Amino acid sequence: MEAPSISVLMTAYNAAAYLEAAARSVLAQTHRDLELVVVDDGSTDTTADILARLAEEDPRVRVITQANAGIPAAANAGLAACRGELVARMDADDLSAPRRLAVQSAYLKEHGLVCCGTWYDMIDEGGRRLKTVQGPTDNGAIQKMLLEGHGSICNPSSMFRRAALVDLGGYSPDMAQAEDVDAFLRLGEVGQLGNVPEALLSYRLHATSISEQKCEEQRSFGRLACERAWARRGVEGVFTADYIWRPGKDRVSRHAFAVDYGWWAFKSGESATAAHYGRRAIRLRPGQLNGYKLLWAATFRKPPSDALS
Repeated sequence: MEAPSISVLMTAYNAAAYLEAAARSVLAQTHRDLELVVVDDGSTDTTADILARLAEEDPRVRVITQANAGIPAAANAGLAACRGELVARMDADDLSAPRRLAVQSAYLKEHGLVCCGTWYDMIDEGGRRLKTVQGPTDNGAIQKMLLEGHGSICNPSSMFRRAALVDLGGYSPDMAQAEDVDAFLRLGEVGQLGNVPEALLSYRLHATSISEQKCEEQRSFGRLACERAWARRGVEGVFTADYIWRPGKDRVSRHAFAVDYGWWAFKSGESATAAHYGRRAIRLRPGQLNGYKLLWAATFRKPPSDALS
């Protein structure tokens, strides 16, 4: 079988809730010359059944099954199986816009990049849009943020030249978390990085995601990735990404993030979503005024005139 021009690499562990929608968003790309390589990392739910059905329906789906070994090992197993000149990453709970691969591959080649991400929409567990994240598009700004520990390229929106990461040894096996930041930093030492200035991915925030369950661990490994990059580059860096960007399990944290998500949605022109989070905030902490203020604004005020559509 002739190798496709683009391999989409996805790892999955107990991903049944959103897996099929994520996979179908890849298979529905306007760029048809692709393969979807999915590594089932020892799932115990119905992930394997979903993947078997998808592979039977579409020969572009290739499934690798292994005992649970963690994200870096799963990603490396998938990378070894990818045949495309370009590899696009994808998470099992996100959604790629139909034009993503076509636009992103053209942008990467036109600008001579080794790796690039895209702007992206943040959505919640129900698919409600919260806001659009517009990351930096120039190599210097992206690298500066990465060296400080910030995810200036969103991993499931990323695309890179397969040979480049293979030549670097793939994903670092000892980076249990933040293996993406580590890979981007290493790729940035052999080529230019970029971001497509168009939202081509929907990044899902939900309570069972790795980022939410292991937020603090991700930060620790992110610091390690930066420290290694500082040493390789001979620079004195400063890690500024110590903040926790996902809610904990306590009501205070969940309330604070509900309010944040609601205002994100309101400023993005999503009044119904803002009202949803206002009500959630009130249920979590009925004695706090900020939930009521959010609900009132979502119900009676017009979103900002420059809200993203």
